[in-house]
Amino acid sequence: MCLLATAVGSAAVVGSLRLSRTSTMVTGFWVVLAGQLASETLLVGGVFRRLDPTVLAATALAVAGAEVGGCYFWARSAARDAALQVVSVAGYGIRRMRRHPALLILGLLVVAQYGWQIVLAVRLPQVSFDGLAYHLIGPDTWIQHHAIVHSRQNLLSDVFPADQELLTAWTGTFLHTMRYAGLSTLPFVAMAASAVTMLARNLKVRTSLALLGGLGVVAMPAVFLQASTAYVDIASGATALAALGFLLIVASSVTFVRGTARGLAGHLLLAGTAAGLAAGTKSTNLVVAAAVVVIGFVQFVRITDIRPDLPERTVRPRGRVGAACLLVPLATLSAFWYVRTWVTWKNPFYPFDVLGFPGRGTTSSIIGASEPATLRHAPLGLLGATIKSWLYDLHRHAYIYDQRLGGFGLQWPLLVAPALLLAIVWFARRRLDYLFGLLVPVVVVAIATSAPWWARFTIALAGAGCVCLALCLERIARLVDERRTVLGQLRLSRYAPTVLTALFVATTGLSMWWATNPTNYALLVHDHLKTASLADVRHVMTLPHPESVLYPLFAYTDLDKVLPVGSSLAIVADNQVFTHPLVGEDLQRRLVAVGSPDTADQLAAALTRSGTTFVLLRPTTTATGLVKSVDAQPTRFLPLTSGGQINGGDIYQLGTWPVCHDPSLAIVASSLSTTGSFMVTARLSDSCGIVAKASVNLFQGDKGTPIYLGSDKVIDSRTTAADGTVTFTVASSPPSARYFLRVEGQRIGRAFHSATASSVITPVGGSAATASAP
Repeated sequence: MCLLATAVGSAAVVGSLRLSRTSTMVTGFWVVLAGQLASETLLVGGVFRRLDPTVLAATALAVAGAEVGGCYFWARSAARDAALQVVSVAGYGIRRMRRHPALLILGLLVVAQYGWQIVLAVRLPQVSFDGLAYHLIGPDTWIQHHAIVHSRQNLLSDVFPADQELLTAWTGTFLHTMRYAGLSTLPFVAMAASAVTMLARNLKVRTSLALLGGLGVVAMPAVFLQASTAYVDIASGATALAALGFLLIVASSVTFVRGTARGLAGHLLLAGTAAGLAAGTKSTNLVVAAAVVVIGFVQFVRITDIRPDLPERTVRPRGRVGAACLLVPLATLSAFWYVRTWVTWKNPFYPFDVLGFPGRGTTSSIIGASEPATLRHAPLGLLGATIKSWLYDLHRHAYIYDQRLGGFGLQWPLLVAPALLLAIVWFARRRLDYLFGLLVPVVVVAIATSAPWWARFTIALAGAGCVCLALCLERIARLVDERRTVLGQLRLSRYAPTVLTALFVATTGLSMWWATNPTNYALLVHDHLKTASLADVRHVMTLPHPESVLYPLFAYTDLDKVLPVGSSLAIVADNQVFTHPLVGEDLQRRLVAVGSPDTADQLAAALTRSGTTFVLLRPTTTATGLVKSVDAQPTRFLPLTSGGQINGGDIYQLGTWPVCHDPSLAIVASSLSTTGSFMVTARLSDSCGIVAKASVNLFQGDKGTPIYLGSDKVIDSRTTAADGTVTFTVASSPPSARYFLRVEGQRIGRAFHSATASSVITPVGGSAATASAP
């Protein structure tokens, strides 16, 4: 209900801005909706410090009510006209789709693809690397603390701007789960498609081709494969395109009515909101924000100066109003993150070294280190690496959401990139505003990332390429129409636009299939990883606990067995790759960072200060000494797991624990049926008493061979119950078989056992004879 009310309020705002074009209204709606969700979460969690469903719902409903009420009283006719225009144009476009089969096919492909991505986002837990590492831990922590607080569990989650995470937190606050985090990318997907369409329409590209470009950008594998993840690259590219687009089209959209530049303030407001979202999503988009400020100033002066017949004071909006429309939303949606990082780390761009602010390295040394080995020695530096990466899509390869080689699909090197180059020449001759107001900023952003070869960092460039493709198809179609008498004998030339459009749709569809099967998911199958096919993923969706087989979540399934719901788990700095799985999809645990202790004593003091007794340690290069120090104090740190059970780490509990010894695995009951099946029950105990939650293995071998010297193999493994017992049932026992139970020397919920225990079972003559193993 709150989301619906927010959408209605956003539509009311856009309808009140007196925009003249339908594509601008649609793009503006997605910008205002995303900006409103982000600002409401920031207001409630950052200012009110009351990030809970009741307060957030009251705020959302109050804001939406104020927007609808203000629209009703002051801009009723404008909003009504805007709604009628959007409905009329949408209906006309749908009716005309049958005249453009290529566009219809592409539209159906896009709808099917994003329907599938929504199913993945809803039915399966998040598995994206950066999402599990740092994109989700921020919303996790904010929701649990009911405020936007520091998320020190991962440095990047605490220093990077987090506007998209605000949308994730908005949904998570109401539902108290991160299962639907991937859905927060969908408004930005729609924004990217509508922004490309808007930019193409401003170039006088016909509607069908403009829509082809809009659908084309969201049909690229690097875009739709992120739609079910928590990555923010779609939001980064879409908001950059929208912010620049609103200012590029404003000159041709504004009309003067009694001295008022109708629509100017609205375009500035939307550009400022989109630029604020862009800079609040990725710090490299500060380039876009700066370009928006400069272009906005130029466009304001240019537009308000085109009516010299009017006195200066009669031209509206005034300069201060225009500046407020542009700068206030820009600052509101982005400044918070940079100011907080500046106060905390003395560098608003931390962890990067920028403008003299010290960090942990340059973007080239941090992000550029991920460059694939095949690109490192490419000629022409970044340009050569980028071209080589683009050409990688010319052959079939596996696509993932974090694609580093290629990523834009077969259509990019064959059609879109050549169209981009041709359009640059045309822009240089005819439309310098598009050259310097669109292409230059997105190229500078790509270079600023130090990884322009990485498709997910250049989604804005992909959008600009689709604008250029639509423009080239339009110019070819016009050329054929204008010179039909000259080219009449070349019948194929008449069909060039149709052929190129069909080729674009065909290559896009082929790339979509390549990127859909196999899928992005990896499954645990018989102790090894397998890339999941569509059939595999459909099967996993039917499982009651899909996380038990999905990489890397299967490595965290034992957390729920070891830690009680609502407990706090501590980690030390830079010790864990993933943080969100430690919290859990339904936020069932709190994750606490306790700094960088070097010894068990320092760790114990840090745990006491943080108010938790559970800690997860992994023997990394920096933490090996700490793990050894903790293992040396078994009476102080109780190991709850063993052998790197939690993705290579183990959980310890701080307390005062006895030292247990003399483990015993005694057979307490056994039976043998006439068919050769038997059942055996054993109890595990030690000097401290019964041992629960210990893993016991049942081995099968030849009774004529001592244990472990023949072909013994584990045929079953079970965990001891609360009374220390474990029961095994064997359906059919060969006459020569011999069995034994064994519990390894392991960490089993108490101090480290110094020995192992086993018991031998040899079925003979209708009963199960047992003997203690040496």
